[in-house]
Amino acid sequence: MTRRLAVCLLAGLAASSVFAAQELPHFIASRHFSVQYESPYPPAGVLNTLEGLHAKLLLDLLPFAPWAKDGKIQVVLYSSAERYRAVEVMPAWAGGHVDVKARRIFLFEGDEFRRTMAHEMAHLFVQDYFAARGSVPPDWLNEGVAMRMEGDYGGAVSSGGRELKEASPSLEAFFNLNYRHAAQRPEEVALWYGQAGSLAGYLMRQFPRGQFVAFCDRLRNGASVDQALSAAYGLAVPDSRALESLWRESLENP
Repeated sequence: MTRRLAVCLLAGLAASSVFAAQELPHFIASRHFSVQYESPYPPAGVLNTLEGLHAKLLLDLLPFAPWAKDGKIQVVLYSSAERYRAVEVMPAWAGGHVDVKARRIFLFEGDEFRRTMAHEMAHLFVQDYFAARGSVPPDWLNEGVAMRMEGDYGGAVSSGGRELKEASPSLEAFFNLNYRHAAQRPEEVALWYGQAGSLAGYLMRQFPRGQFVAFCDRLRNGASVDQALSAAYGLAVPDSRALESLWRESLENP
């Protein structure tokens, strides 16, 4: 299983688990972050990296987390993957997780830090937005936005349009696929994540931001995908059938 896929899969685990609130020995802070860290010294430039990601993600996601403009996010930063997984009692493939209620992100130092942080911060903003109405985001939307932020601002490589066009299932099958099911092969799950990121990115980037926010608002109030599309995008994207046609066309003409 690739590390990218492993980082993403943890979101499903986070939805049903209780995580430890570990106190680490050292502390630094910036305007938007308080960071507990385990190593003797903080990673070079960590606060600048966090603040840079924060500024970029809020260009897209501020309507989902208006509190983040002035509020703080807690970061628990372990010295290694082994320490993180041992102390937080996480599986071997885990790359990070969020505690939405506490607005806390858990992860570890390493080459994947920037990418993981972009992904998990997006989860925090989107899940918090839905939680404000007592609901949870659809899996594809939650993971899709995180994948888009990871790709745009975290340095991840997005799935190619040709691969998605040729191999991705219909949107009906995509929306109904349980990516956490043990029978799913890693390559099928990786394709699902690529499709989620591409589809969410299409809705976010091809239309005014307010329409995407309106779409998500309808979803968190209990509307179906078709109802939310019609209300937010009108005749431009009246239902999921139209969305599939437009999205697949965009893969041919990126």
